[in-house]
Amino acid sequence: MNNSVYIKRKTNDNFKLNNVFITVLLVFYVLWRMPIVSYYVNTYVAMMALVSLTVLVAFYDTKYFTKTPSVIVALIPFLLLTIGDQYLMGIQTSNSALNVIWLIFLDIMPVFVGCLIIYNEMDFAIKVLVPTIIASHVITGFTTYLGLLRFPEASRIMATGGTHFERYYVYNIGGFAFVYALVLLHPLFVGYFKLRNKYILSILTTAITGFCVFESAYTTAALLFILSCVAYFLPTKDGKKMNKTRVALIVAFLVVVLIMLPAFLEALSEWEPLERSSEKLKDLAGMLQGKETEGQALESRQEVYQKSWEIFKSSPIIGFGLFGEKTGGHSYFLDTLAKWGLIGFTVIIVFFLSFFNEYKRLSNGSFVYYYALLFFVLLIILCGLNPKIWLYQLGFVVPLFLYHMENKTPVESSKEYTVL
Repeated sequence: MNNSVYIKRKTNDNFKLNNVFITVLLVFYVLWRMPIVSYYVNTYVAMMALVSLTVLVAFYDTKYFTKTPSVIVALIPFLLLTIGDQYLMGIQTSNSALNVIWLIFLDIMPVFVGCLIIYNEMDFAIKVLVPTIIASHVITGFTTYLGLLRFPEASRIMATGGTHFERYYVYNIGGFAFVYALVLLHPLFVGYFKLRNKYILSILTTAITGFCVFESAYTTAALLFILSCVAYFLPTKDGKKMNKTRVALIVAFLVVVLIMLPAFLEALSEWEPLERSSEKLKDLAGMLQGKETEGQALESRQEVYQKSWEIFKSSPIIGFGLFGEKTGGHSYFLDTLAKWGLIGFTVIIVFFLSFFNEYKRLSNGSFVYYYALLFFVLLIILCGLNPKIWLYQLGFVVPLFLYHMENKTPVESSKEYTVL
């Protein structure tokens, strides 16, 4: 046998074996994020598995060292910002150095790994991962709903941190971050099933998401979930004239809803599934109409937003993070401005824009982009109102879904990849 043919075949076999092994680790990563799995899996085992996964993906094909994806370039200054955030949090919570490093790794890993899976065109891994992601979220959404019927305050208790929340993990109850993640990914799930004409599965997923969100009694999550249902009206095939008309009608509808928002919120406050959020919805409607509100939840949230804004105004360029000033802690955007000033906020904007461009590239100008755009709008709203950035969804899940839904061929993908 020709030596060069033997070497080529051996290289291909190694790539296939690496792909399968990486896929197994990726599936573990997705399942490990389920509360019940993370409860029973030893943390050090998870550390070894995820570090191994990251190293294997990084050296799967090192061509990106010469043509670096723009998302990874934008990730570098964001990493510095993340190190600063976790360092400050470590000081405030007395976290050990190992725990701080682990948290930094968990923040950056999904973006880095997700980007390289797409860049290396790992179609087998993506084909396995997408349904696994849907299944893990739907199952956890269902068990969270059942768990909240038994422990109504579980999601809120888990959001406070500490170790007492672990009792809920055995019931696979998702906390604050999961409930909002479910809302963020809902449009992608709907688009995925619509594209395959699986409308029953789509409606079932929406029903489970709705039950979970409404039972959690997170008012913002409930409102954004209702907004996410716009995904049912988004197109499922290309056709510029038809799609532009449909999108224009959706935008017009949303403008009308925005104008009539106070009345809409008043109506929702009387809706039985939102009974636990009734007072907040009425207060929010009153605030939008210029009325004084007595709701403590709204007042306290306004106070923490105001605190972050005042800190930012005191040092608008570099912020007060280096001086250990504690921010309001309830808005990712405002907290970034307070901690790192306009310099840090610019890093965030560039980071978000890199994904905005990546989503456009992956959708290749097709209707799939509308589902990513709806996700992006929901994410921007959440980052303004809540302290998280949802990097797993932003940098890992959505790119995989777009790649899978668009069904790109390896040749097409490699030619179009944005590099710097």
